[in-house]
Amino acid sequence: MLSVLRAAQKSATGPFRQVIGSTDFTAEDNRRFHRHLADQGIVHDFVEVPGVGHDVLALFAAMGDANWAFYRQATGAL
Repeated sequence: MLSVLRAAQKSATGPFRQVIGSTDFTAEDNRRFHRHLADQGIVHDFVEVPGVGHDVLALFAAMGDANWAFYRQATGAL
């Protein structure tokens, strides 16, 4: 996985973002992965949404337009 992320960064395929709810049962694993990426110098965004569990629709609702702003920026959309 890390080699894929490094290759993606070098080929300018776009930004990498990790989003997790603070009460998600995978939150601690995601925090560790975030630290590992940072330790490896892999540029990425890490967003931890307070009070949200393992629920993508709740993540979208809690993030509001910030979620879609990431994709607009990543794709160069206006």
